[in-house]
Amino acid sequence: MKRTVTLILTLCLLCPLLGCVALAEEKPLYLALGDSISAGYGLGDPEKEGFVFLAADALGMEAANHAVSGYTAADVLRQLREGRLDDTVEEASLITLTIGGNDLLHVFYGEVAAAYGKETGDTVTTEDIQGSLAGKGKEPDLFVLLGCASKVLEDFAETESFACALKAYEENLTAVVSYLRERNPYCHIVVCSQYNPYESFAGTFYQGVYEGFEAGILKLNASIAKLGEEQGFYVAAVYDAFVKAEGNLCNADASDLLAPQLDFHPNKKGHALLAETVAALAGSLPEPEPPAGDSSLLFWFALPLCLAGAVWKLAGMRVGEIV
Repeated sequence: MKRTVTLILTLCLLCPLLGCVALAEEKPLYLALGDSISAGYGLGDPEKEGFVFLAADALGMEAANHAVSGYTAADVLRQLREGRLDDTVEEASLITLTIGGNDLLHVFYGEVAAAYGKETGDTVTTEDIQGSLAGKGKEPDLFVLLGCASKVLEDFAETESFACALKAYEENLTAVVSYLRERNPYCHIVVCSQYNPYESFAGTFYQGVYEGFEAGILKLNASIAKLGEEQGFYVAAVYDAFVKAEGNLCNADASDLLAPQLDFHPNKKGHALLAETVAALAGSLPEPEPPAGDSSLLFWFALPLCLAGAVWKLAGMRVGEIV
């Protein structure tokens, strides 16, 4: 009977310890925010092929992907200010952002739509142009569309509309990072630089499309790098990785000059390289300093106390049995 009582009491003493062990063994949380690149647009199974989940697996982390296709930096800021992700933000050890492309593309689409309408007399919307470039929706005349896009792209990165869009992006990204830092000053924040989706167009009939996007993307990446130094976040060198890689990493393809594919999203191979790039950077960073009350600290403080208490209690019971 005394042994049974002893066993029950011992288990009761160890229950808090077991709870601490369970907490300590939870995987660190990786939160992904941003646009269709993080959302895994166009993949057969984003949770298996998307870079967010591939990177999480490589890092031994649990992924929480809250990216939304079409989002701009302003959309991410609005999403955060709604407050529904606050708990996730506070728990995250790593937060990544793929954001910026849509901020500039929306302005570009509007100008291409206007140029297309002037050229053909047909009315097309920004959404029509965006859908066509993404490989879905209304299909304007492809050659006319590419001609208009090339004309707009010639000096797009030097226009006032581009400069205004880039400035708004910088302000919104700064606000996003500030919001994340206020709620979690300990996690690592990583912003991915933007790749050129039309890298495969270089040296083809559509060289102008490649060059136009390249000029804008270089300016966008320069802004990301500058803000990284100012705001203290890390930059994943996705642009560099894509330039150095062999083969086409995006759905865009100019191998058929009569029917080029304009979808700018990364393909499965591109997501694999994205994951490799993000995981390599995140894996090289020091462990983030845990906030006060972190469960891992609780575990290490509670472990010796629980063990000492259990030993003391058992020793007392043994003395009681002998007496």
